[in-house]
Amino acid sequence: MRAAILRLAELDLNDSLGGALKIVLFVFLSSVFLVVTVAAADLTAINGTWSGNWTPKGGVPDAITVELRRDAAGNLTGKFLTPAAMDFTKASFNPVTGIVAFEATDEKAGRHYKLDGKLKGTELIGTLGANDTTGEVRLIKWTFFGRSSRLDSDLLSGSKQMFLTTMKWRYSHEENTNHCA
Repeated sequence: MRAAILRLAELDLNDSLGGALKIVLFVFLSSVFLVVTVAAADLTAINGTWSGNWTPKGGVPDAITVELRRDAAGNLTGKFLTPAAMDFTKASFNPVTGIVAFEATDEKAGRHYKLDGKLKGTELIGTLGANDTTGEVRLIKWTFFGRSSRLDSDLLSGSKQMFLTTMKWRYSHEENTNHCA
């Protein structure tokens, strides 16, 4: 790709037809390179656990959690964890538009769930239908930032220090109270 761009830069752009063609080719190659880079970066952006709530029209908000996975071929799979554990029967995701759709059926309750939404960063906003009831759904992707072992030991030593300080205070307070009595 870099070699093609360097060759285009060296060519004479004074030839009007050839110059225009070279510019079009340069723009095309640049856009293809950009799309491939963005697509590769977004391939797994949807992967993870998403939770939040959905509010049926005229109803009370209810918790919902889903697990989404997108493989290297771009196929979306997943499952509802709540309101009931069930695998998706249909699922799709368009990384260019951010449109997400998936369906599942809770065999025990006899309810068919269908979510249609749009991914915006770490939020998935849309509508969820359960049989003939629909409502707004808002999910947020779980993120995890691991703590370093130094941070863990600092927290532990801080907790231990707080415990010892509390115990010293209680002991000294009891001692002072006993002498006064």
